Amino acid sequence: MDTFLKNIATDLYSRYGEKIAELCVVFPNRRASLYFKKYLSELTDKPIWAPATTTINELMQQISGLTTADNIKLLFELYRIYKQVKKSEGSFDDFYFWGEMMLNDFDDIDKYLVNPEDLFKNLKSLKAIQDQFNYLSEEQVEAIRQFWSSFDPEKNSIHQEDFISIWNVLLEIYQKLNKKLSELGIAYEGMIYRTVANKIKGNEAIELPYSHFVFAGFNALNNCEKRFFDYLNNNNIADFYWDYDQNYINNPHHEAGFFLRDNISRYKQPISITNQDLFRSLSEPKNIEIISVPSDVAQAKVITQKLQQSNESISDSPNKTAIVLADEDLLVPVLHSVPDTIDEVNITMGYPVNNTPVYSLIEHIIELQKNAKDSKNGITFYHKNVLAILSHQYINSQFPKESRELLQYIKINNKIVITQEELALCDFFKIIFIKINTYLELSEYILSILHQIYNTLKKSGQENTIHTTSLEKEYIYHIYLSINRVKDVLQEQQVDIKTETYIRLIRKIIRNLRIPFTGEPLSGLQIMGILETRLLDFENLYITSVNEGIFPKNEASLSFIPYNLRRGFGLPTIEHQDAIYAYYFYRLLQRAKNVTIIYNSNSEGMQTGEMSRFLYQLKYESDFKITEKSLKYDINSSQTKEIRIEKSDAILKILTKFYSSENNKKYLSPSGLSTYLRCSLQFYFRYIADLREQDELSEEIDAPLFGNILHEAMHHLYLNFIGLEVKPEDINIILKDKEKVATAIDQAFKDEYFKADSKIIYSGKNIIIREIIEKYIYQVLKIDESLAPFEILSLEDSYEIDVPIIKEGVTEKIKLGGKIDRVDQHNNQIRIIDYKTGSDKLEFKNIEALFSDKKDDQNSAVFQTFLYSKFYKENKNPTIPITPGVYSVRKLFDKDFDYRIKNKDTGLFIGDYNSIADDFTDKLSQLIHDIFNPEIAFTQTEEIRNCAYCAYRKICHR
Repeated sequence: MDTFLKNIATDLYSRYGEKIAELCVVFPNRRASLYFKKYLSELTDKPIWAPATTTINELMQQISGLTTADNIKLLFELYRIYKQVKKSEGSFDDFYFWGEMMLNDFDDIDKYLVNPEDLFKNLKSLKAIQDQFNYLSEEQVEAIRQFWSSFDPEKNSIHQEDFISIWNVLLEIYQKLNKKLSELGIAYEGMIYRTVANKIKGNEAIELPYSHFVFAGFNALNNCEKRFFDYLNNNNIADFYWDYDQNYINNPHHEAGFFLRDNISRYKQPISITNQDLFRSLSEPKNIEIISVPSDVAQAKVITQKLQQSNESISDSPNKTAIVLADEDLLVPVLHSVPDTIDEVNITMGYPVNNTPVYSLIEHIIELQKNAKDSKNGITFYHKNVLAILSHQYINSQFPKESRELLQYIKINNKIVITQEELALCDFFKIIFIKINTYLELSEYILSILHQIYNTLKKSGQENTIHTTSLEKEYIYHIYLSINRVKDVLQEQQVDIKTETYIRLIRKIIRNLRIPFTGEPLSGLQIMGILETRLLDFENLYITSVNEGIFPKNEASLSFIPYNLRRGFGLPTIEHQDAIYAYYFYRLLQRAKNVTIIYNSNSEGMQTGEMSRFLYQLKYESDFKITEKSLKYDINSSQTKEIRIEKSDAILKILTKFYSSENNKKYLSPSGLSTYLRCSLQFYFRYIADLREQDELSEEIDAPLFGNILHEAMHHLYLNFIGLEVKPEDINIILKDKEKVATAIDQAFKDEYFKADSKIIYSGKNIIIREIIEKYIYQVLKIDESLAPFEILSLEDSYEIDVPIIKEGVTEKIKLGGKIDRVDQHNNQIRIIDYKTGSDKLEFKNIEALFSDKKDDQNSAVFQTFLYSKFYKENKNPTIPITPGVYSVRKLFDKDFDYRIKNKDTGLFIGDYNSIADDFTDKLSQLIHDIFNPEIAFTQTEEIRNCAYCAYRKICHR
């Protein structure tokens, strides 16, 4: 393939021969020099000295004698000066965003040789504009006039006043910053460029590091570069090579040639290369396919399919195939989509650190510190932060035993907050689980953790994952350097910032950090961003995310300098940005033969789903034959298959083993039977397949836990009355003894919620929930006081019964059982009391409806209370009536509250369970028979409303 860099190498070697070693070839980026040297080496069989290669930034820095300072140091120097000029004590956190914007503006001012004194004038007189800027074109002067004409001292808006207040100090800040940086021998990029340009203007003797220069592949030149190029050109010590195509250069309206038309005219190319077909490649036929897809992931999948369909090898040449990512966030999905058949992949862009495990660990550590507290129990940590750290792959894999023990301890004991002492199971945990108070402590803290993990990875080697371990160490190393650099700058600047500000600072720095990949850049499939493609040519191209707003970007960089002033002073504007992107696009297509262009047609959120304007230009303004495809997914949901579990011999064995009376450990509970009635498949998942929901900490008290606490508190209050008669005055004493009630509630919270915590600390919603439980308990006591006297027979006692069924002609007994909240005797009746904290109704249609699978007919509270009545009857066989009752706490405050259960069909209360016992027992026996009947499968309920809160609804796709 005939490439631009190959032609430059050939031309230079033919003109300079072995004296090529005396040249310095300057490229816009480093990667071009690798390709250039490769082509140069192919031109001769004997070894030769290669010319020096560099980038324009490196060359300018070398000539200026200044050192480029990192952005953090520059921001802090600027912050000091800003506070001094504005006489403000504003925080660095508030300044950070504006500081970056200010630096970018100063960079532009210097690179484009704008006179800062002229730019930052507050011009109230239009006559002054005409007199002041006689060196500008009429168009530029008009742009400046238009801007300042909108300012009227008597009518300025608040925003205009704010603008002027900042505008009036920018010159002083600029001058003081440049003075300070010069004293330190450091600079930002634009300052370095201006220093070189000023030396040329002042006729200073410039010490050039080389005798002759070659500039290749530049496009948009700033004014400093132009002055430098003019100097070299006028002294005949530079050659210039421009990478372009006649197609857009000869069209004065084509934005891709906006900069190059002037460059080519101003800095002539060597005649030896000018007339080659190299610059007419866009006139040659190309296979161009434009594909729209409905998602970013789909873009990666398209590339996979295309690479798999390609029969040619892509590993034999670096110019064969490239994937170009207009949106670099697609790097990870594209990497995962490269077919296994491709052995060599070279990535010329950095891998984002925020996609690495070490970044997620740092985030967990930061959140741990943000929520750490000093309490009466010492330093405590929030459970979610602790669990996240203990579950992280670096911690879990390096300290599996300690992590597992702590995870189990926290979950079993429902530890919402964990003390530092409880977490100190090993030396490393003692490093992690401490409380940090200052940003400097936080910096040292994170560095020590990273150091520990790095050393552990270094020692382990992980035999089968050496490559992975090497990458992980690289991530840790780069993050360590970045955080350490921030710490050094802060200490050097002696700036005292808030810990929150420091956290935001390192987060921003780390998120923008990219780790360079190491590999063989001159072979295999190339994956690169738009900027990395400059000067490189490929036969096969896959360009992703060619959407309007991405390629080109549709917004200019943020700036203090308004658009009209930018235009007036010749600073870059959005039009410059569009022209640069246009050049990138068409230059990329120039010498390619097969081009697949993909864009995301999804218009959700901030995405427009619109193809780039460049694609419209290709379609309607070029002579290329373009194929268009729109890939769409069938979004019609497939029919959800019915789930049906037949009762195999294995399943029947499990059922019999668990619930046969011969097994003394398990029984079918009322709640289990209610589950079967709601959905037999749910019963299978929970009680046979034993698919349990993952244990999670109950940070907030849910409905079941609320009920458990109320049950437990009532148990504590009445525990000493078992077997005794409770008189009204007994309950009155309890009602007056607020400490006794409070103790019972606290003990219930400790037993059910706080678990192992010796001290009970209520916070947040739990304070409110405790008050609600207390309110309910007092109302239960008042109801009981109105019904007393009564004798408490049992509290929370377990009862079991056997239900006979016929299996293959043999009688088998199935064990049923459960705990009855409370049994008492009142007015010569046995009361079976079940406490309910939900919105349960105290009425039922009829016995048959209780065993229905229809939600409107079901009433699990009544069903379970009747079942408890049956348990008691068969265990105790009392001679007096058994009255089933429900204390529905939500109804306790009703004036006509009645705990008894009403039959809707008859309109009568069930005063004695014996009146319905036969019907209930028959239906219950049939239910048990159905559960053990091999002919009746476990199936999904047809009552979709039952699925709303089912833990298994994802399995059923409901």
